[in-house]
Amino acid sequence: MTPALYAPSPYENGSSIAHFDENLWSNPVNNDNLMTPYTYPGEHHHTPGNTGLGLMKDIGWDGSIYYSFINIDKTKVEIFPNPCESMVSIISEDSGRYQFEVYNIYGQKVKSEKAISGITKIDMSNLDSGVYIFNLTSGNETSISTRVIKR
Repeated sequence: MTPALYAPSPYENGSSIAHFDENLWSNPVNNDNLMTPYTYPGEHHHTPGNTGLGLMKDIGWDGSIYYSFINIDKTKVEIFPNPCESMVSIISEDSGRYQFEVYNIYGQKVKSEKAISGITKIDMSNLDSGVYIFNLTSGNETSISTRVIKR
C-alpha cells in the first residue's frame, strides 16, 4: 500500500512531497514516523526514515550526498546614520569601484551613484520618508543589500 501524499486542493503554502498522512503512516517501533502535514519556518529533517527515503528514491534520488564549497567574500560596508534625515554616509574598506543603487519599497530605482572605496555621501533629502533598499554592486554581483529608513 502506497502512502497518501498530502496535496491539498487548492494548494496551500508549505505543502510538498514530504507531507504524508502521519496518523495513517506512523510506526513508533522502528522510528520510521512521517512528519506532520505542515512545517514551521526553518524546519528541516535530517533523518526522514525509510518510507521518506524510499519515496525520494522513487522520484530519482539515488541516496548520494552531493555538496560543493561556496566562497563568499564578505565586503565590509557601513551605512549610517540609519534612520537618516537627509544624508547617508557609506564606508567601504575594500578597494575598487562600486555602484550604489537605492530602491523604494515598490522596487523602483530612485537613485544610482558610483563610488570608490572610502567614504561616499548620498543625498536623500529629495526622497520621501520611508524604507529604502540599498544595493552595492561590484562588477555584476550584488555584494550588499540593506534597508535604510528615511525620516
